[in-house]
Amino acid sequence: MKKKFLIAAVFAFFLLLLCFPQEALEGSSNGLLLWFHTVLPTLLPFIILTNFILKLDAVHILCRFAEPVCRRLFSIGTYGCYALITGLLCGYPMGAKITADLIRENRLSTEESNYLLGICNNASPMFLVGYVITQSLQCPEHKTALLLIVYGTPLLYAICTKPNRHSAQIIQNSLQAPANKKNGLTFRIIDESIMNGFETITRLGGYIILFAIIAKMATVRLHTVTILNHFLIGFIEITNGVHSIGSSALDIKWKIPLAVSIVTFGGLSGLAQTKSMIQGTSLSIRRYLLTKLKLAGISLLLSALYCQLFIA
Repeated sequence: MKKKFLIAAVFAFFLLLLCFPQEALEGSSNGLLLWFHTVLPTLLPFIILTNFILKLDAVHILCRFAEPVCRRLFSIGTYGCYALITGLLCGYPMGAKITADLIRENRLSTEESNYLLGICNNASPMFLVGYVITQSLQCPEHKTALLLIVYGTPLLYAICTKPNRHSAQIIQNSLQAPANKKNGLTFRIIDESIMNGFETITRLGGYIILFAIIAKMATVRLHTVTILNHFLIGFIEITNGVHSIGSSALDIKWKIPLAVSIVTFGGLSGLAQTKSMIQGTSLSIRRYLLTKLKLAGISLLLSALYCQLFIA
């Protein structure tokens, strides 16, 4: 049944490309430009750098001060702390990639990884402040509150849902010395890190282009401008969704909750990218999806409450 559904979806997408070539061309161009001008220069250096850090086992040095706090609040060890911090700072889908890399290296358990995945895979502060808040919504005066909502929601959720067991065993496991690690930065490590970075960023580019085409077709075909239509576009791909919401005639009290919720969810494009990053591991995409839906709902309610209380 699953295979038949995928085949039908592929044929349907192929027919859409044939029936609407202009929209497909525009969407493909938009996706390629988004990847080339934004995703590649912002994510590729982070991917290569995190590869260096993992191969050199320098995680303990970077997380020396944050690890005690993460251990008490979230019951996670050093490597879990590293996944959480990098995921919050680097943006989709770096949280998923780091978590998957750590579980492949036996640095994280399946339970800890599944717990972290939905929490650490988020939009970057650069994307949120620069594109969403300032450029699209044009409400930089609400920057601090929206940052607290977008990043505070998953952190509070993490505290409420942390593993119901003592964290000492997690910490002990995460601090075990990894086997066969290099003592220094060699050209082999550099080459492997760079090639892994380009492989990852190229794969992401393919997903971005495909979903940009779908989002473009949805934008053109949804003639009736309603809140549901804007939300649907954002549900497919967040960049186009945020742009659609920001350029609409909706009141700012509607724009902010809609934009915050779809950014928190990450869109179907983000879901596909995450699935690509975690394939071959024991991480559950279904559990990730449920977590992101919960977080999107909570952030929607919190941002709507904020708008009602503090926006005239």
